[in-house]
Amino acid sequence: MGLRLLALFLFLCSILLVAAGEPVGAQVGQWQSIGYEKWGFSVQIPGPVEKQSPIDQPRDGLTEAYVSHGLACVVKVVPVSPNLLTSTAIEQAIQTEMKLSAKLGTVRRWEQESKQGELFKGFIRMIHLDLGNPLYVPLRKILADGTGVECTSMAPLRDESGPILEVSVVGPRDRASEVETVARGIASFVSKTEAKPDASKESDASKVVKPAVKPQQVKPDIKPAIKPVVKPVAKPEPKPAPAPKPRPALKNGEIELNGQVDSIAPDSKSVTMMVDSIKMPGQGSITLSPARSKTVFVKKLPKWVAAGARVVIVGKNTGIGNAMTADIIEAAK
Repeated sequence: MGLRLLALFLFLCSILLVAAGEPVGAQVGQWQSIGYEKWGFSVQIPGPVEKQSPIDQPRDGLTEAYVSHGLACVVKVVPVSPNLLTSTAIEQAIQTEMKLSAKLGTVRRWEQESKQGELFKGFIRMIHLDLGNPLYVPLRKILADGTGVECTSMAPLRDESGPILEVSVVGPRDRASEVETVARGIASFVSKTEAKPDASKESDASKVVKPAVKPQQVKPDIKPAIKPVVKPVAKPEPKPAPAPKPRPALKNGEIELNGQVDSIAPDSKSVTMMVDSIKMPGQGSITLSPARSKTVFVKKLPKWVAAGARVVIVGKNTGIGNAMTADIIEAAK
């Protein structure tokens, strides 16, 4: 019994270090890293960790469960409908689960930012196990009476067209505070990497080499010298936007933003725009309501771009809330 209490004490101390922002290296022997190379991420779970029996895996997804110090830690990758933004799917899932759980007791939301700056959104609620739950067997080991507390958090695994990364911690009702503390610690130390390519799923279309597209040339605006006159010379009108040219199809990892320029940085090296629709590779236009603000860095700002102008910008998708760099800037049709 004494050794068990000592182990629990050390475990709680490591959790407090996470809350205080201590690096993983300062908690040697307390947290175990579990990597998912195929999906491009890893999680840290308080050790020692006992992986549970294989669970039936969802199609195009992942579900794995671990038991650590009498708590269950569940890691999931949840696919999202191709016509739905990942952030929208997360919000809908949170609202649905909270509504279903309200009858069992208090339900509340929470958020945690990871060390990589990813915002995990989630909820904490009471749960009651039933035989239809695919995690019934591992959870039954730690919930003697079939009821307990679950703390779940979610974030986009990659971008707005990718799946959801979901991490949950479940434990007895009298350990609710520990459940939330561990869940916040795991969310804090989620680390995302590049997903390992799956050659078996590579489509023929992705193997087609597309011809290189020459960047648009901007001719220098050379004006004849103006002889001195008595009257002030009026400034020339802004150059009209050129007619948009046919663009190549979006490549994997690219995104197309449609919206209105809100402001331009004094050095003209970036613009802030209100994006009201986006387009992903192989998908139709997705409307954003309300419109979202996006900062875009530009290599050379066309002279016709001004506050209030409607533009189409194409560049590498950097995810929600992150600035991106424009490869193409055109006037919206």
